[in-house]
Amino acid sequence: MKQLRVSKKPTKTVYWQGDTLDTSGMKVTYARFDGSTKEITSGFTCTPTKLNTTGTQWITVVYGGQSTAFPVTVKAVTIQQIRVTGKPTKTTYIPGNSLNTSGMEVTVTYSNGTAKVITSGFTCTPTKFTAVGTQWITVKYGGTATAFPVSVVRKAQSIRVVQKPTKTTYIVGSSLNTSGLKIRAAYDDGGTKDVTSDFTCTPAKLTTVGNQWITVVYAGQSTAFVVKVEPKAKTLRIAQQPARKCYLVGEALNTTGLKLNATYDDGAVRQVTTGFVCSPTLLTKEGTQWVTVIYGGQSTAFPVTVAKSASSVVISKLPSKRTYKAGEAFDPAGMAIKVTYPNGTETVLTGGFLCTPSGKLSTKGQQKIVVTYGGKSTGFYVTVA
Repeated sequence: MKQLRVSKKPTKTVYWQGDTLDTSGMKVTYARFDGSTKEITSGFTCTPTKLNTTGTQWITVVYGGQSTAFPVTVKAVTIQQIRVTGKPTKTTYIPGNSLNTSGMEVTVTYSNGTAKVITSGFTCTPTKFTAVGTQWITVKYGGTATAFPVSVVRKAQSIRVVQKPTKTTYIVGSSLNTSGLKIRAAYDDGGTKDVTSDFTCTPAKLTTVGNQWITVVYAGQSTAFVVKVEPKAKTLRIAQQPARKCYLVGEALNTTGLKLNATYDDGAVRQVTTGFVCSPTLLTKEGTQWVTVIYGGQSTAFPVTVAKSASSVVISKLPSKRTYKAGEAFDPAGMAIKVTYPNGTETVLTGGFLCTPSGKLSTKGQQKIVVTYGGKSTGFYVTVA
């Protein structure tokens, strides 16, 4: 009489190669010598526990000096796809250059749902560039392929910076931001080309306080521009709030007049009027809204009042031009209005209001210009000859 048998297989009987055996749900019936039986769900041992052989694999179960076995299915793990999830640091070349895969990351996805990121072990073709244009690089790993593009540009005679990046002031430890940077490449045939991408800049991390020169490389040539790297502040406070303290819902923040005092580890205090970041920049919530200011690795805040409408508007300053010829368009240059908000605060604005008519003035004589802001209107007259 067989003393040990698997009366109920485990819940999981299909595995991927390399999985560990899971005996959850398994029941084993043990026949005693007196003829009685006992069903157990634990205490037995199973081998192997690591399933490395594909196909049908028999699992040996041992309990009470007796053994039995049951089969499981082990499926081979294969590569489903590979993707370039991190392009190399260098993606622009000139004819004659060789491919540089430094910084490249490839994500390998397997049939069992797992994935891993690799930075080597793959092959790339071509490895040398001869023709100008977009060149697709084929990447192969484990019998699976993908591709990514690089730019092959003709060699320049010289390059120069014609527009610096938008951001030119940094806190030490920050990463370089090249948004807005424009490079002009000059070629031996007299032609030029302005580029806003595909160049490389070093250093990418700004670790030295003071003026830092950034080297730009493109089309086999290099140039440079300077950025300012400031020390990290110890504390930051508002020295002077912006001139404008009230807004209508949906208006953009105006930081004109804002001054900050940044204190450093050596006790030095520096007044700052530019280079900070404010959030939010669009004021969408009615009531008192706090604006966060970040500079030098520190932050502070100031309040503004946001209203749905104005209480009143009056002309504070008439526009510079008040006499027109028939057919000329109205020009609000030089004009200002004084706005009173529901909390009693007054603000002088030189823009953001609506003037009607705003186009050509066709009615000769005195023509009224209606000025509207925050649901309130006022007006003045111009002469049309």
